[in-house]
Amino acid sequence: MMLTSARASQGTVLAAVFFSLFFAAYGAQLLIDPWFNYVPGVALVYLPAGIKLLAFVVGGVWGALGLFVAGVLTVPFVLHDLHAPSVYEVSRTALWVAAPYFTFVLIKHWRGLNGNLVGLTHADIVLIGVGTTAASVMTSLVYDAMWFERAPEMVQSAMLAMALGDIIGIVVVLSLTRWAVSAFRQAYPSRL
Repeated sequence: MMLTSARASQGTVLAAVFFSLFFAAYGAQLLIDPWFNYVPGVALVYLPAGIKLLAFVVGGVWGALGLFVAGVLTVPFVLHDLHAPSVYEVSRTALWVAAPYFTFVLIKHWRGLNGNLVGLTHADIVLIGVGTTAASVMTSLVYDAMWFERAPEMVQSAMLAMALGDIIGIVVVLSLTRWAVSAFRQAYPSRL
C-alpha cells in the first residue's frame, strides 16, 4: 500500500511539474511569437509542443495527465474567449494529448527506447517529433471534420506550417533538455 501511495504521490508531482512547464512554455511562446509567426496563431517554432513530448518521455502517463489539465485551462486563452471549455474543446484536448502520447508509446516500443532522455539520439528525437505531430494533425483534421463537416479553412491552409512549428519546437526542447541533463551528469556524476 505504501509503494502505491508513493508512486501516486510521485505521479502527482510529475503531473504538476508538466502542467507548470506547459504554462511557462505557453507564456514564453507569446513572447517569441512576433519573430516566429507564419500567420497570427501559427508559429514556426512552437515550444509547448516540445514540452508536450518532454512530458511523455519523462513523465509518461502522469506527464500526459498534467498536459491535459493545462490544455483544458489554456483553451479560453487560445480562443481569446474567456469561458468554460465546451464538450468539444475538452474532448479535442483529450485527443490533443492522447493521439501523440500513444504514437510516442508505439515509437518507443518499435525503436526499443527505454524512456531515458539522454539515451535518445537526434534521429530518435526527429522521428518522435514527426510521428507525434503527424498523429496530432490527422486526429485534429478528422475530429474537426466530424464536428464541422470539414476542417476550418485557416487550419487547413496553415496545417503544414503548424506541423513544422511543432516538429521544430519538439527538436529544440528535447535536444536542449538532453544536452542540459548530459552536462549536469558530467559535472555532478554522483547526483544522478
